[in-house]
Amino acid sequence: MELHNAGREDPGFHQRRIDLCEQFLHRFAAGDSLLVEHMRRALASSCFDSGDRNRGDALFKQWLTADPRWGWGWIGW
Repeated sequence: MELHNAGREDPGFHQRRIDLCEQFLHRFAAGDSLLVEHMRRALASSCFDSGDRNRGDALFKQWLTADPRWGWGWIGW
C-alpha cells in the first residue's frame, strides 16, 4: 500500500511495487489464498498505474477466468 502511495509522488515506485508483487507471487503463490489475491490485485493495479493497461487487463482476465467468483478482482479491474 505504501508503494502505491509513494507512486503518486514518484511514478518509479509503481515499478517497485510490480517487482515486489511478482517476487511474492513467484515464491508464495501456493500459500494463503487471501494474501495471494491481494498481491495479484496489487500487481495488476500497479500495471495500470504505471501505464501498462494491456498487462493489467490481461492479468485480471487470466485470474478472473480461473476464478470468476473473486469479487475483489472484479472490483479492482
